[in-house]
Amino acid sequence: MSLTREQILAIGDVSANSFQLSMSDISWIGENLRLPPEKFVRDLLQRRFTDSRTRFRSLLKLADGCVCIIRKNSYPFSKHEFDSRARQDFLRASKRNSRATFGTFLTLWRGYREADLLGVDGAIDSYRVAVERLLNDAVAENDRAKVAAQGKEGKTRLLHKNGARLAALSDSLALSYRDRHRLREAKLQFTTSLRRDRDILKFLNVKDDDFLWFKFRIAQCDPNHIAFPLRHLVWLPAPAFRTLRARFGRGEPRDQLLEEIGGHIDDDVFDSLRQLYDKIKALLPVDRSAQIEELSRAWGADCMLGTALVGITQVEGLIWDFAGYLRSKRIRIYKLVKGKPNRYYPYKWDFLNSKYRVKYSTGQPKDALSAATGKKPRSLTSARQLLQETKLGVIVDEVVFSYLVDEFYDDRNSLAHGDLKNRNMRADAVGAVLCVRTCLELLVAHLKADFASS
Repeated sequence: MSLTREQILAIGDVSANSFQLSMSDISWIGENLRLPPEKFVRDLLQRRFTDSRTRFRSLLKLADGCVCIIRKNSYPFSKHEFDSRARQDFLRASKRNSRATFGTFLTLWRGYREADLLGVDGAIDSYRVAVERLLNDAVAENDRAKVAAQGKEGKTRLLHKNGARLAALSDSLALSYRDRHRLREAKLQFTTSLRRDRDILKFLNVKDDDFLWFKFRIAQCDPNHIAFPLRHLVWLPAPAFRTLRARFGRGEPRDQLLEEIGGHIDDDVFDSLRQLYDKIKALLPVDRSAQIEELSRAWGADCMLGTALVGITQVEGLIWDFAGYLRSKRIRIYKLVKGKPNRYYPYKWDFLNSKYRVKYSTGQPKDALSAATGKKPRSLTSARQLLQETKLGVIVDEVVFSYLVDEFYDDRNSLAHGDLKNRNMRADAVGAVLCVRTCLELLVAHLKADFASS
């Protein structure tokens, strides 16, 4: 996507008291197209000139200011013949009448005339029918996915939230159609954007008729995204992540995608793991530098099972380290009772109501739980339990959480218990390395305030 000279200038610093518009000026224009024409012009010139009240005191001077702005800024009028012709028409007609100049100046930026509003009702109604059909299909697909995900806590939680988002979109659609005039404006504003910013909309994969962006938002609620087994790779560049997800959606299996990614794993990948870990290791209870070196050596020696096993144990270790860090910040995750072995009693979290399940007044969750439930408390024995039973499960990104408690632990148990039949060890090794990166990215994001000040 190429930028015009005017766009490049607008991104950079723009000096005051000039007719060259900055990017913030262009954003302001987009947000204020409903202002009366003369006020629109005055307010825009006040943004550009510190002495605008005296410089543009007369209507004639104000009209001259409009002309100078249009002459100085060909963007966004240069990308489409319609806008280019309208710009030239404005410049030719601008001297005839000052007040008329204000109106045509506003119309030029807006990209349509008031009379055009009455010609879009058919498209507006057709759009609603199409969106309602998409919503109904998405809700049905989400319900089927919930049935298929029974027993998978992470996916089930995401699918319930997905259903709530779809319900909210349905309510928002009904609300949007209460104001017909606003709908007509939105439709024509979107049509203008298609002319002027088509490259950006195409990059975002927005449909040409999606003037309220409902189709785009429904697509983001596709339950198949939740089934994507590499959904935790949220740190990848967005185009790469979307490409992987689309390929999986077209039927390419997880192992094939991981093997292909494995072809790009080199020393730089492990250097990035070291660099991420070096940022946070002073804040964590265990130094895992040696383990990361072992992970690199195992991969370099083409020992795929060794890479997978070292990787999954470090993922678990990093989850425990994160819990230990939170505990050091007086966030209740577990109560440590030292002994042989140590015991870790969870401060159990109510995920539905976003609060601790019982009131922990003594700081000893085992006492509080015994009093509240009459049951003997159970010490945590795995990182999965840490995520499923404590507040850590809501501090971790919900998509990463869903992967860790579902697919990661399914793979982890097979590998750790030696159940290697029908497993692709190279794909498992790549998956383990990537998951270590995901956990390091997670910790860096949460601990950045602390390591930045240390």
